[in-house]
Amino acid sequence: AAMQRSQTMFLICSTLVRTGKMMFKDKQILLQSTGFGTGFAYSNRKKYANFTCRKNYDSMKYIPFFLLLLWTIPVRSQQSLSDSLQQRIRAEMNAYFDAVEARDWNAVLDRMPPALFDITPRDEILKSFDNASNRFTDYQTHRPTSVRIFPQMQTGDTARYVLIGYQKNATWIFRPKDGEPADAFKHRMDYVFYRLQKTYGKGHVTQGSRPGIFHLRIPSYMVAIVRKTGGRIFFVDFPTDMRRQVMLHNILPQPVVLAFNNLVFAHKS
Repeated sequence: AAMQRSQTMFLICSTLVRTGKMMFKDKQILLQSTGFGTGFAYSNRKKYANFTCRKNYDSMKYIPFFLLLLWTIPVRSQQSLSDSLQQRIRAEMNAYFDAVEARDWNAVLDRMPPALFDITPRDEILKSFDNASNRFTDYQTHRPTSVRIFPQMQTGDTARYVLIGYQKNATWIFRPKDGEPADAFKHRMDYVFYRLQKTYGKGHVTQGSRPGIFHLRIPSYMVAIVRKTGGRIFFVDFPTDMRRQVMLHNILPQPVVLAFNNLVFAHKS
């Protein structure tokens, strides 16, 4: 149950912009905040959610095994995405990220699959969001760019599934601690910048106009879940590291996960 809770918290927070107190350790960045991007694991060492951002791992060695699975596990029926549904998904996605930017957490959670709350209560998640920022750390989120809605739609028993590629855009703002000298703050921010680049790649993190401001531009994927009954649309993050996709099994049918892995692999190639 504890592992399921941690996996659910990862999924819920991975589409939101990370904020909060950063405590840098050897090969880790500890974040007490909401999460954004891949590489986060829930820790219950604090009253609220702490997220450990680890180094991205090379998953290329899993590709032969993954390709074998594609042959052994049947894929559900694939359909072409209609223009009208594509427009609906794009509009709902914009509304989702507008809510993230406005920190309207109820609206954000309303657009996430209800199955996520079967393990972690909604009120508990809201409480962690409300305590995400502090006077030393702030963040700004922006609408995603380079949005690509893949036309290959997977159909399950109760829903249709659409893969979306996009670029996550965020700005982290760090402020000096009480009494922290300017040179010490700059040195600390240089290390923050180094760790962010190690985590996301040099091309995806840039410094702002002054020390403590960092702009993140991270290639990402998410899945739109379109209910067959009622037509509601929900969104869930789709991590590209297949070892972290085990938590998707409560949300997406396994053949859909495998089909979308194939699309992601082809898109990156």
